Parts: sequence; structure tokens; C-alpha cells
Amino acid sequence: MSGNKSSTTIIIEAFDTLFFRDGRPFSMGDETWANGIFPPSPSVVYGALRTGYLTQHIDELTKVDSVADLTAALVIMAMFYRIMPGNISCFPAPLDLVERTDKNDEIRLKESNEKRYSVELLSLTLQNGGCSSLDERLHMLKTDNRVEPVEMGLMAKSDLITYLKNGSQVISGFSYKVRKLSDYICSESKVGIGRDDQTRTSGDTGKLYRVGMVRPSSRGSGARIDLAVVYDKLNIPDSGILRMGAEGKCVAYRLVEMPEFNISELRHSESRRFKLYLMTPAIFDKGWVADWMLKGVYNDIRFELIGAAIGRPLYLGGFDMKHGRPKSMKRAVPAGSVYYFELKDGVTVGACFDQLSEAFHCKSIANPAFCNSKEGYGITLLGIGK
Repeated sequence: MSGNKSSTTIIIEAFDTLFFRDGRPFSMGDETWANGIFPPSPSVVYGALRTGYLTQHIDELTKVDSVADLTAALVIMAMFYRIMPGNISCFPAPLDLVERTDKNDEIRLKESNEKRYSVELLSLTLQNGGCSSLDERLHMLKTDNRVEPVEMGLMAKSDLITYLKNGSQVISGFSYKVRKLSDYICSESKVGIGRDDQTRTSGDTGKLYRVGMVRPSSRGSGARIDLAVVYDKLNIPDSGILRMGAEGKCVAYRLVEMPEFNISELRHSESRRFKLYLMTPAIFDKGWVADWMLKGVYNDIRFELIGAAIGRPLYLGGFDMKHGRPKSMKRAVPAGSVYYFELKDGVTVGACFDQLSEAFHCKSIANPAFCNSKEGYGITLLGIGK
């Protein structure tokens, strides 16, 4: 996505329902519901790719987590979606896009049938002493209309590029269109019961549990959504089978073309403001924000954080196969979150475009002390912020 010709892009297609657990505690019991998330966290995809390689090279298993481990170099460079039919590449919708609540029934029906929803972009506004728990230096994102956030929104690649290049509404009124993940997945509950490790029987009703499975296809219309991954430094066949999810179900994968995010038009921008859009979840040292954002310097670029649009945190965990225990739960900033910055010393985005692009565009900004940046956390795209 950033011009790396050696990278590989694959589409992952599910055969059946999938279940990806979040990091919150779960114990079996009559009234227990195990929370799932979709899409899976980057680390789940990372693990599936490494396992896919090792199943083809059993002799390499003894080298895992050693200096001779060939899978340790794997880097996930991007994650996105493909909607079928139409072969539409989509990304998490930026969270500074909101949906108006005053749409009439005709508009709502039309958008529901088309599965495309009109949204508007919030604008940065000074707090002016209003009641807010935010740092007074931060701007608020607001609109004069009555709006609500778009839950699990998706934006086509072409629209996302326009959003990054514009930084404001393209025209007055509704300008951007998004899709909703809920239109392309079905939730299916499953009841199970724990089994004794020795006898493999399940006579204890106290070990009942329920989980929310996800089928990545819409009910009735025939539409489906697939997961796409761009990665580098791992040699696996061009197509094949991977295991994913808590139940280790099989999914198919195959090669596709890599999408490009050409934002070279920003080279001519005279704006001093830029935004960073998170394509994948990020884990930062300061919770919702990174320490370098607050300090206002990154790779010798000087700026000030002036605003942010952030969704509810994701609770991510996992299982440590090497030590045989659950991983510690971490809170992640969700994909689609947007951070606004203003360059200092009168510098414009165009004047330091190469420096900004090299530091942020299609790069991970997640804190490596809290997560493995190779796994694909915090992949960022650069845009104009007005």
C-alpha cells in the first residue's frame, strides 16, 4: 500500500460461522455469554498466517520464537474488507463522520435498500469555555444538526481517498456515503458445554456456555464480506486453507491485487493541519492517546494535537501458546479513530509532505512496548485536517 512491491495481499473467505473472543473475562455457567468481536484483532490474523506457514513446514516448529524462526519476520501492513458482489474494497469508516437522525422515511428506505448511508463530517470548533472534560487546548468536533455515530461503518476505498484529500465536506449537505457492517454479517448464538479433559465427557451442567457466532454474509440477499490482509516477509502458497477463531475453523485464502492509497495531491496543500486515520486498532501508552502526541513531536516533526474522534475501546486478549496461559487484557483504540494535528512554526502540510508521509502514511504508530507493531496494530493513513 505504500509502494512496497514485495508485499502480498490475500482475501480470506469463511466457510462457516466464526467466533473471535474479546479480552474480557469469561467463565462457563448457566447465564454466561461469551463476547465476540468482528473483525478479529490483527494479532489473530498474524497468528493464523504464521500457523499456516508452519503447517506446511512441520520441521520448522522447533525453531519457533528462536533466532532461526522464519515466521518472526512477518509484518502485517494493512487489513481491510471486500464486499461481494461488486468486489468493493472497504475500510473502517472514519469516526468523525456521523449520520443525521432527521432523515425522513423515504430517505431511510432508499438507503436501506442500497446499503449506502449518507453521513456528514464533523467540524473542529474551539471549546470557548464550554462544559467539557477535555483539555482546553483541544477543539471539539461538532455540527449544528442532530446526529449519531455510525456503528461499525465501512467506507469504500475511493471515498476514503477523497476524505483524506479533502479534509472537509466535498459539497454542502450530505457528501460522503458509508456502508454498515451489520448489513453484511449474521449473528448466530451457540450453546456448548465444557468437557472433562480426562474422560472427554460432559456431565456437569454447570459448564454450560453461550457464544455469539458471526457468519460473514447477509441473510437473504447473497451479499458477503471477506477480510483482506496485506503482509510481507512470509512465504506461503498463493492459495490454501488457514485456521482462524476460537474454534479453529477453516477459512480459504487466495491472492488478490493490492490497493493503492496515492495521496500525492497533499504535496500542494497549504493547510497547516493534518489528520491521522487508524486503519487498524492501536494500543497506546496513554490509553486513548500516545505520549508523543501530547508532547507534540515525532521524527523531528513538530505539531500540536488539536482534536480527536475516538470510538469505544476494544478489549483485546488472546492465549499465549508458548506459556500455556491467557494473555493480559489490553484496551485498544478502535479502527476508524481520527486524530487532528496542527503543524508548528508556520509549516504547511505541502512543505513537509515527504516527512509526514514517511513517518505516518501506511505505517504503524502503535506503541511497541505494549504490542508487536509487526502484527498490524495502529496502521495509519495521512490526510488533511481542516
